[in-house]
Amino acid sequence: MCSQAPGYLEGQVALQTRKMSTPSPRIAQPLTIHGTQVCLDDTPQELRQKLAQIALDEIFELVCVLSTEGIVLECSGALASAARFSQERVVGKPVWESFWRTASAKAKKQLQDAIGRAAGGIRVHCNADVEEGKNGGLRLDYSLRPVRDERDRIVFLILEGRQAATGDRALRLPRKSTVLVDVRGTLLLPTDTQEQYRQKLARIALDSMVHFVALLDASGTVLEINHRALDAAGLKLSQVEGTPFWTTFWWQVSDEVNAELRDAIRRAAQGESVRWNTETHTRASGETIVIDASLTPVRDENGKVVFITAEGRDISDRKAHKRGIAPAAEIFHSQPNASGNGHLPESPVATHVGTGAKRVLRGENGQPCRILLVDDDAEMCNYVRGLLSQNGYEVQAVADGAAALNTARASAADAILADVVSLHAEDFGFLRELRADPSLGHIPVILLSEQAGEAARVEGIRSGADDYLTKPFSERELLTRVESHLMVAGMKREAAQAVQLRTAQYETLLNHAPVGVYLVDADFRIQEMNPLAAPLFEAIPGGAVGRDFSEVIHLIRDSDYASRVVNIFRNTIQTGNTFLAPEWARYNPETGKTEYHEIRVDRILLPDGRFGAVCYFRDITPRKLAEQNANLLASIVESSDDAIVSKNLDTIIMSWNAGAERLFGYKAAEVIGKSVAILIPPDRQQEEPDILDRLKRGERVEHFETIRVRKDGSLVNVSLTISPVRDSSGKIVGASKVARDITDKVRQERALQELNAALQRANSDLQQFAWSASHDLQEPLRMVAIYSQLLQRNFGDKLGDTGNEYLNYTIRGARRMETLLADLRTYTHVSTVGEEPQVDIDAGAVLKKTLLNLEVAIRDSGASITSTALPPVRMFEYQLEQLFQNLIGNAIRYRSEPAPRIHISAVRRGADWLFSVQDNGIGIEPQFREKIFGIFQRLHTSEYSGTGMGLAICQRVIERIKGRIWVESEPDKGSTFYFTIPCTQESAAAANDTAAPN
Repeated sequence: MCSQAPGYLEGQVALQTRKMSTPSPRIAQPLTIHGTQVCLDDTPQELRQKLAQIALDEIFELVCVLSTEGIVLECSGALASAARFSQERVVGKPVWESFWRTASAKAKKQLQDAIGRAAGGIRVHCNADVEEGKNGGLRLDYSLRPVRDERDRIVFLILEGRQAATGDRALRLPRKSTVLVDVRGTLLLPTDTQEQYRQKLARIALDSMVHFVALLDASGTVLEINHRALDAAGLKLSQVEGTPFWTTFWWQVSDEVNAELRDAIRRAAQGESVRWNTETHTRASGETIVIDASLTPVRDENGKVVFITAEGRDISDRKAHKRGIAPAAEIFHSQPNASGNGHLPESPVATHVGTGAKRVLRGENGQPCRILLVDDDAEMCNYVRGLLSQNGYEVQAVADGAAALNTARASAADAILADVVSLHAEDFGFLRELRADPSLGHIPVILLSEQAGEAARVEGIRSGADDYLTKPFSERELLTRVESHLMVAGMKREAAQAVQLRTAQYETLLNHAPVGVYLVDADFRIQEMNPLAAPLFEAIPGGAVGRDFSEVIHLIRDSDYASRVVNIFRNTIQTGNTFLAPEWARYNPETGKTEYHEIRVDRILLPDGRFGAVCYFRDITPRKLAEQNANLLASIVESSDDAIVSKNLDTIIMSWNAGAERLFGYKAAEVIGKSVAILIPPDRQQEEPDILDRLKRGERVEHFETIRVRKDGSLVNVSLTISPVRDSSGKIVGASKVARDITDKVRQERALQELNAALQRANSDLQQFAWSASHDLQEPLRMVAIYSQLLQRNFGDKLGDTGNEYLNYTIRGARRMETLLADLRTYTHVSTVGEEPQVDIDAGAVLKKTLLNLEVAIRDSGASITSTALPPVRMFEYQLEQLFQNLIGNAIRYRSEPAPRIHISAVRRGADWLFSVQDNGIGIEPQFREKIFGIFQRLHTSEYSGTGMGLAICQRVIERIKGRIWVESEPDKGSTFYFTIPCTQESAAAANDTAAPN
């Protein structure tokens, strides 16, 4: 049926294909080819898709369209033809379960891995035995290529095979209502019919093939060409469509090539399948490649040839492989017959081993050379095997090229003899694989053929073989050819190994040399550099290799320096004179330091016969700085006032500086080589063994004060610092000793100790006097106060106003003196060093007790006192009570007009508790903040009562517990007294990280 298929106009997006600028060729009558109907009313787009389906079904090789999961979506007709499968048994199944079903597990796994890699965007090439059926094994040389849509997503995979397998066309691409796939202008729509769907897949498959494919009519006019062919030539379909194939760009290489194509088209139109190797143009630049070309007739249901499929595979790489060997065989044609007593020239690569009168070459493993024979003619195979085996060769025979490739890969042969007829239609395909395999490409291949003449020989060599031997051939000729190729292969192998060894040695020396190396060629360009030289040129964008050396050095160095280097290199290249600079100094403005290099420049002969220059350089800045530091250190040692001496572990003096001469009185010559014991007094001789034991453990002895003996026998007080000296392996081998004269220091310390002792005695006497005075004067003052009060009470009316005034002065003075003496006794008590407190006290409880003591003053003043929770602290209770009483009492006493507001708090600050007592009193001028803590210091002597001892007592209490006390205040804005008490482990749990002022 040629009517339009249902659903053709149901899609939301019209079918898009490449637009043709010229009218598409039309057909003269309806055709049906392998189920594809070509109708007279087909649109150009429909016709192109159907032609693509026909071309896909008729091409010589296998082509399948797979989903990215490996499901068969479409396959070429060649597959079904070769494997005799209906399409329903293939399409819709994973490809490894279709015609691959009888392959080995390894082959299936290889295919699944290849599909995964192709789905990831990698082109994969493999081969496998996939079918064992009535017709024998099916060897498939296949490739997998990803196909991307217009958004560069991988939507299909194209499987191409060298030999056909089964095919089908029953599966649809899994669809969603909104799915739209566009591959190079061909859109797959959800509304496509099955036939439209497979025709579009055929279009995509054709354009995605790696081969060149064209569809011609029976006269050779171009109907369709895939993208691979068009892209290779840089053409559009409109430029070749509707024109005779032989007039297109590809075939304008020569008249001979053009005539060959026209003859092949004529033969194909007559029903013959034609295959040959030829040259074609691929780009407008005129680049030429060699292709494996074939023309296959396509017949309609009546058997009439209606189309011709043209295919081409690029085999330029295989043809470009170096073929043939030097005519070494000519050497042997002049030698006696192999069955006689003739001999082969000695080879450094292979060794002749006599087996009777026969000779054979051994391979690099020392075993007889292995020959792989490819021939499906049993009689000829036995004949050749017999000739080679009689001459000591190991021979393994296979029937075809695919088996030869597998065998060579499994156990590499030393040479391959292949019968041309046994290769069949593969057209020496195994040779391409052999040459492409780095591990097998070196094996010499000799083709055996019944076709004589230069054309056959040239064709054999062009196919990738090394030699061509025409049947029938003599035993001598066969053995001579085999032995000559084995010898040449051995020499090539030895030469390659030698080059590889020399290259490896050169690269190892260059890359691992402890110096930077770079080469400048005869054109003054940087040719090569090793890893140590690379950082010198790392600032050059794009790298320095290949750049002009003068330009590069002027980019990385200042002009004067660069010009100097350029002149050195040019002089060395021109004259051959070596430039050598043991210490080349250069100031580096970036680091502000001077760098030192050792530089050598030599002339070197280059492969082209001209001269270049090679530079070797080494950064000796660390060594130079070490030398400078060593000289500086030696100068420092010699000029030091301290005695600096080194000794070994046997206590033998090894070095002696000028400071040691001044300190001990010995000259260096007098003590070097002698034991250090000559400097140690008899009663201190044990010190040295103890010091050595510590040094051997790697310890350093610092500021060890002792006494040593001078040359004149006098004693000197010294402070010793002794350090272990290690060798390069880290082993302690000696010690360095620095001795400093501390006689004056010792004398001063003794005097200070004596003064401290006297001061302590004086302080003790003073404290005793203060205590006694405050205690002994207490009673007389009380008597004065009591009798003055009695006198005033009993005789006050008789003394008059003046007398009572004088008595009041006496009573107030006695009471003030009594209070002053009490404060003095308290101050003396808190200053006396005694036992330290052992437990923490509750600061909150102490505060409550203090407030009870001050209850009257608080009530009379109307003071408001608040506090936060207070922590436990380590001090005596009476000390903390004294602190609170003095500070709170002062806050009440020195109040302003408003009633006193006092707040007590404590927070954790580091290792201390920080207490604060804040009031709203009269404040303190800044210049008096330190003075108020002095003894008997009062700022307000008339307005406010007091002895001036309260804050002095507070300061002494805080100093006793290693705390600190200070005040922050402003006049008329109140004051805050702060004091710190060290935090003990027991009170740390109550820590509060609240920030506090300093």
